[in-house]
Amino acid sequence: MNKFIQKISSLLWPSEPDFEHCEFEKFEDSLENFQIFYPSHWFYEKETAVIEGSYAIIFHSKCSPATMRIEVSMILPQPFGEKEFVKYAKNEIEKPTAGILSKARKTNLKNLPCVKTDYLFSDGKNKMYGEKIFIFAGDRVFNIFFICFEKDRERLKKIFSYILDSLVIKPRKKLIFV
Repeated sequence: MNKFIQKISSLLWPSEPDFEHCEFEKFEDSLENFQIFYPSHWFYEKETAVIEGSYAIIFHSKCSPATMRIEVSMILPQPFGEKEFVKYAKNEIEKPTAGILSKARKTNLKNLPCVKTDYLFSDGKNKMYGEKIFIFAGDRVFNIFFICFEKDRERLKKIFSYILDSLVIKPRKKLIFV
């Protein structure tokens, strides 16, 4: 990238702060399924569209195009146990999307079964980094997606890890159908 474009880019998107310089705010979703702590220099879209038993909350950085999306699926096919979840999540992660291919790996988060991946891609101008994790909470599936500039990858991986570590999945209280 030439120096002029780098300068314009740095003016439009100031650097993300290091994890050690971040403050975090608590977020509790209005449907009472989860809570997290997110960086105070980020904001979230307040509108929550519920479609076919799923909804998503999207968080955006004010310092870069970094974005995190948390989707909660509350209507699951039956039967839908851990085995079906792993197959579903692997299929979702490994299907080619906009030319992005990635390999899913099974793991755990807070003693819950997960399937996750990370990958690099280009938005046409910038190298980007992404992570996707599906979490099976028995009666719900949480799909968390995170993207950022590849140059901010290491700095934001610490923040994303902190957000995931702060995730509290609450007992299901409400049924939603739209």
